[in-house]
Amino acid sequence: MPSIDHVAMLQAYGSAFGTLLWLLTAITAATAVVVFLYLGKSAEKVESAPDETDLVPGTITDP
Repeated sequence: MPSIDHVAMLQAYGSAFGTLLWLLTAITAATAVVVFLYLGKSAEKVESAPDETDLVPGTITDP
């Protein structure tokens, strides 16, 4: 590319990689939020799951 001077080429690469960096940062942050929310829902389901004694019919429970 002899028609483009060296300084313009460096600025173009810097701008392109800066944009790419921001894009990847946004994707990473969005993925982290989705995973965090998904793990939070899984923990709620586990905490609200019935005990083993609740699943067995005819089990004697102490009052």
